[in-house]
Amino acid sequence: MEKKFFNYLKPKDLNQSKIRVGPPEDGGYVCSEFLFEQCIALFNYGVGNESRYEYDFVERFNKPAYLFDHTIGKESGVWRENVNFINEGLGTGEENVKHFYEHYDELKLSGEILLKIDVEGDELEYFRQIDETKLNDLVCGLMLEVHWLDSHINRQKFVDMMKVLDKYFVLNHIHGNVWGGTWTHDGLEIPKVMELSFVNRRHVTEINEDNTQYPIDGLDYSNKKYYPDLILNFLNEVERWKNI
Repeated sequence: MEKKFFNYLKPKDLNQSKIRVGPPEDGGYVCSEFLFEQCIALFNYGVGNESRYEYDFVERFNKPAYLFDHTIGKESGVWRENVNFINEGLGTGEENVKHFYEHYDELKLSGEILLKIDVEGDELEYFRQIDETKLNDLVCGLMLEVHWLDSHINRQKFVDMMKVLDKYFVLNHIHGNVWGGTWTHDGLEIPKVMELSFVNRRHVTEINEDNTQYPIDGLDYSNKKYYPDLILNFLNEVERWKNI
């Protein structure tokens, strides 16, 4: 299982330029620039008190952003032009949560969306329940924060989740979240919380090995201002993974 875990974290070079949206600290994400051309809207699950990414997205690309969170005690409404908040979350079987494609249908949208998810660990369960066909059909790109990977149980859930995602999406960017800290495995220092960006395979024309040193200067920034970013040296230890 551990070998699969590490290999699923290795990004691929898709020969697509990357850009950062949002602030140069917590709340900013890096992904393929193509996704902003392709998507008709942004869906963000897990708003909390941070919405600078969504405001930047709307201002730069003049497309609507839909923000979903049922845990922050705010009523549904329009926060500003093209920024729409909905007091519902992501999931199944609980009050006030739905699949993203149920929200998509309710909003009567047409076209592919950019899906951004930061739901404090629930993402590891959500993708075990999802309709894979709708995920593939409706989502051109995915930005996903995965949590507490120092837990063996969570690493197994991560592998299970990636078995679903890897059918339709290619990981092309990774960043460690300083706020989560690190854990050590076989001498490798690894972030407990990571930000992952994916491109739908139907929008990929080439897949190459990525030997980039992460974080990338000028694109990636520490989530915690004035604290050094996490160096992802473990990505360069491919040969060692074969023995894990």
